[in-house]
Amino acid sequence: MLIGYARVSTQDQNLDLQIEALTKALEILCEGDILVVWKLGCLGCSVKNLVDLVGKLHKQSIHINITVF
Repeated sequence: MLIGYARVSTQDQNLDLQIEALTKALEILCEGDILVVWKLGCLGCSVKNLVDLVGKLHKQSIHINITVF
């Protein structure tokens, strides 16, 4: 299963629809799944947040696919 993750980086952008969709999607991530992101920086708003999230995903055997075009 591939699940995409997205976020906005400015206060002018609206997260409501993304939060609703991603909350449902991220709740079903399980061992062996692949989380697809456009770039690693999109996973967190700080280095600590990013490290914590990647650590949690690693403990759950969830892989990250960074897709840069």
